[in-house]
Amino acid sequence: MKKLALLCGVALALGFTSCDDELPNPPGQSNPQPEIFDSANLTLAQDGYGVDEAINLQALAEAGEKAVLANITELTDFPEDYDLVFKVDMSTTEDFAKSVTIEVPAEFNEVDSVASVAASTINTAINENFTKDPAQITIYTRWAAYAVSDLSTMRLGSKDKLYAEYTYNFVPFTPDRILSTAYSLKYKAAGADWAYMDMTKAVEGSVYDNGLFTVQVDVLAPGFQWMVVPTANIQSQEGLMGVEDAAATGGPLIEGEGAVAGEINNNSPYLITIDVVNMTYKVTLAFEKLWVPGGATGSSFSRVLNLATTDYVTYTGTLSLVTNWYLTAQASATGIVFMLDGEQAETETGVYTGALTQIGDASGNKMTVKSGLYYLEVNLGTMTYKASPVNMISVIGAFNEWNTETAVDMTPASRNAKWSVKDLEMTAGEYKFCVDHAWTLSYGGDKDNITQNGGNLEIEEDGKYDLTLDFSVPVSYTHLTLPT
Repeated sequence: MKKLALLCGVALALGFTSCDDELPNPPGQSNPQPEIFDSANLTLAQDGYGVDEAINLQALAEAGEKAVLANITELTDFPEDYDLVFKVDMSTTEDFAKSVTIEVPAEFNEVDSVASVAASTINTAINENFTKDPAQITIYTRWAAYAVSDLSTMRLGSKDKLYAEYTYNFVPFTPDRILSTAYSLKYKAAGADWAYMDMTKAVEGSVYDNGLFTVQVDVLAPGFQWMVVPTANIQSQEGLMGVEDAAATGGPLIEGEGAVAGEINNNSPYLITIDVVNMTYKVTLAFEKLWVPGGATGSSFSRVLNLATTDYVTYTGTLSLVTNWYLTAQASATGIVFMLDGEQAETETGVYTGALTQIGDASGNKMTVKSGLYYLEVNLGTMTYKASPVNMISVIGAFNEWNTETAVDMTPASRNAKWSVKDLEMTAGEYKFCVDHAWTLSYGGDKDNITQNGGNLEIEEDGKYDLTLDFSVPVSYTHLTLPT
């Protein structure tokens, strides 16, 4: 019998009363469903609008013109004294997982009959629901038609009738301030020349939707100075940004006159975070790890697991959580502590999310979960967290042709902190561990460093194996041993 024991912290580690002679409370109001009018004959044609050439919303607005989205090619048996209005669902995905509905009126004249709407209406819908990025965007639409008067609204056809499903390309309004996609820290240590290093975008997606950039610096002597410049403008220095108060650890970013270099005078690793949308910055200590006291480990920091980071912004780990928990930046409940800010949310699948606030001890509101194993993600740029349940861990590899459906489930123990499987028939080759029979999260690496989404592990010969995956040890003690 061959046995493998994989020890991983991967940190794996409103009340009313009434008297008898009063009338009862009236029933609550409800929104009446529109009537159905099914005798109108209506057809539409996109006729190339927003297909061959994108609809430039700003150009239309500046010209005082509406955005024409479709031609009305037929309309008969329509009720008199009613207006034709389309309710158009808009989405950036074909499945309409996230959508917004706008009203597009019909316009009739001697020349043509069209469905058109103010360009600003489309632009606002895009900005408020999908993105503020001014780049060309593809929008999927679904069209329902209504007959509308001052007294009533009737939906044409049936309640599920759609008269069109068109795809458009739009160019949104140009923003007041053009942002760069990459920024660099302009810095110099005391007595040295200015140098540059790339900053990292803290959140994926458009800079117009989230303008957070970070960089970690090691301050080795007092007098470290810094400014920020768009990476593309390092030579010209156009768009150079500084601060109001050189000694402040946070505040507004200043571009142009009045901007001075920020200064750090304590010897330590620091994280500089800028927000180019809101034009703010903050300077904080760069934490090598975050501890997660509470729940499974209590407050004894000799047992508390921690989260790892590669960028000093995002910290991740897999660990057992039991009811209440919080975060610290040191092996102590006093110092820099992160607690729940406001209310946390829970999805139907048991994923917890919320905002964090920094305080000086463990006296704030702790985060709570149902007991279990979780993949924990913390972002100190956005001050948010996400705890996703790990419901099942399975072994997958060459022995089952890497089939996630037939991956062999492991058995949990110790509050889901330890997972094992015995007498697993395996062939020589590579293998690893997948979560919930999918590849969203997995565990691998090498025998001395089991990590989240690490590379494949390997066995050299066929045989039956006992495998143990242990999430109850700190990440710094992650290792794999081969028992004799």
